[in-house]
Amino acid sequence: RETLKAEENFALLTINTTPGATVYLNGKQIQTLTNIRLAPQTAKLRAEKPKCEPVEKTLILKRGTQDTVDLYLDEQVGTIAISVDPVDAQIELNGDTGEHFTANGTNIFENIPIGSYELKVSASGHKTIKRSLRLRTDETLRERIALEEGSDLIQVQGPLPGMVFVEIPAGSFLMGSPD
Repeated sequence: RETLKAEENFALLTINTTPGATVYLNGKQIQTLTNIRLAPQTAKLRAEKPKCEPVEKTLILKRGTQDTVDLYLDEQVGTIAISVDPVDAQIELNGDTGEHFTANGTNIFENIPIGSYELKVSASGHKTIKRSLRLRTDETLRERIALEEGSDLIQVQGPLPGMVFVEIPAGSFLMGSPD
């Protein structure tokens, strides 16, 4: 009589990467990055993130091994320095891939992702200023914003004397009946 002994036939893989990166194993996106049980194989790994160069590595996984792979992305960043008058003005930066930064008064936004930004500077009793900015790798953009005293309300000569219009941001107001 022969005794058979079963042996586990897998490798364990852990992947370290940049927060927010998407990781692919053999072309398929994976969610779990630690202690992944895989059959012995040649594994092709790829990490991606917007505004970063993707990183790829190929690894031979052998039975019974525990491998750890680093797939850290080189994040492309720059700096936006904004000085404001009045000194207590509110600064808002909104990036093209969801970045959102705010500050009260003059500020330097260091090591922020490259790309397009919408800058909004506002203060009570002053007219709001909006600008589009494009930040490139290792660049420092410098913006000096002096707000004009006044109001963002628009005065128009209309059918009713003294009629005043107020800006309503897109998508924030629904008019009419739900029917």
